[in-house]
Amino acid sequence: DRIEVIRGPGAALWGANAVNGVVNIVTKSAAESQGGFQQLGVGESERYAAWRYGGNLGNAGHYRAYAKTNHHDAEERRGSADADDKRKHEQAGFRMDFQLPDNDRLTVQGDIYQGQVNNATNNELEETEGHNVIARWSRQHGQHSATEVQFYFDKTFRTNAETYSEDRKSFDLELEHRFLFLDQHEIIIGGGYYVTRDDVRGINPVILRFTPARRTDETWNLFIQDQIDLMSDQLRLTFGVKYENNDYTGDEVQPSMRFSYTIDDRNTVWGAVSRAVRIPNRLDHNLVVFNGVLIGDSAFESEEVLAYELGYRSIVSSTFSLDVAIFYNEYDKLRGFTDDFLSPSTLPPYKVSNEGEGVSQGGELVLRWQPSENLNLLVSQSYVDLDVERYTGSNDVNIRDNDENDPTSQTSVMIGWDINKQWSSQLNARYVGALDDQKVDAYTAVDLSLLWRITKDLELGLIGKNLFDPQHAEFGGGNEIQRTVNAQVTWRF
Repeated sequence: DRIEVIRGPGAALWGANAVNGVVNIVTKSAAESQGGFQQLGVGESERYAAWRYGGNLGNAGHYRAYAKTNHHDAEERRGSADADDKRKHEQAGFRMDFQLPDNDRLTVQGDIYQGQVNNATNNELEETEGHNVIARWSRQHGQHSATEVQFYFDKTFRTNAETYSEDRKSFDLELEHRFLFLDQHEIIIGGGYYVTRDDVRGINPVILRFTPARRTDETWNLFIQDQIDLMSDQLRLTFGVKYENNDYTGDEVQPSMRFSYTIDDRNTVWGAVSRAVRIPNRLDHNLVVFNGVLIGDSAFESEEVLAYELGYRSIVSSTFSLDVAIFYNEYDKLRGFTDDFLSPSTLPPYKVSNEGEGVSQGGELVLRWQPSENLNLLVSQSYVDLDVERYTGSNDVNIRDNDENDPTSQTSVMIGWDINKQWSSQLNARYVGALDDQKVDAYTAVDLSLLWRITKDLELGLIGKNLFDPQHAEFGGGNEIQRTVNAQVTWRF
């Protein structure tokens, strides 16, 4: 249905680990995806297929089911050598939506998947498999009041052919209630309980393992958010806080304060101050490398960020709009090591530890232009300056390189053109700055797709990716993304 990108920390609602932003994917209800859909694609290095069908469940419900598969040949390394990392992924799932009496709604959905990727080092297959199910019940009490309860179960299994395998089960229960208070306060209150159980086994325990191998972790939370409309809804203030208790660091409080001021029908200014944390995980507390030369530490604390944001949105005309945002983030207790264990100045064991702090600042500009009904243009430019330093007296010499793992500048251009009723095209071009610490150069990539609607139910497509560059690196390690061209057919029935 839509993809929501929330800038900055979202911990006041989403909880711990929502540090630098949140991507919230909202899928369509089963009622909005009735009938059949089938898609096949083939290219020089990729083959994929997708199938979906939706129908009625009596007079009060709808369903849909889907299945898809993707097979991808190996990428290439610098110098055109085969990366030997061919992979495949298969997935299937369902969704059912029911409209019940008393304005109740019930949604049940689930997925099952499996995948494999070849490990180039030892030529063994690494496997991924899992399944999940979500049940969500909601009741609309009135125009400004609603209650929602959601249960979630997830099981995953992953193997890394060189290090470890992980078998994990997770359960999550959430309750949320929204209501209007004194005509100006829209309040959301709720809470949740999350438990995860894992079994992590080292492939070669002398090189890497986790102690204990099995662990159960629980987290429970309470949250409240008050959205206040003032000055005839021209000024909106939002205060929120989430309290969590986890088994790694105990109590965590993550507040947020936001404002939105509508200057007129076309112009809005907004700002926010937020605190968020990344809580420790198994790697931070339970890691054992080289039989104890490097270990995790139960004293490792949550990494913290205090974020300041300011933005401006303007509808300049009926065809042109802009969105600009700037930010300044202060980070503390960043993860490092008690020493450089490759060239140490002390004796082992060396520990995972809170060793650094840093700041990031930057901004993003987004321009949208639709000169006609059949042509639209979106241009975005982002800039990030990240500066990370170790604490005074720290022996960690690598933490300072963390500010060179992200591109300073990124530019994106997207053009959509409906040529006529039968033909349309989409162009995506992007420039991504260098990753100096990973020795990855800046690159420019251009993707172009052309779609031919033969009938209202049958479409043919031609999709080209990385068209003007035979291959380029996007991350360190030597593997490179190749130029590809795929043919695609889509049939709706």
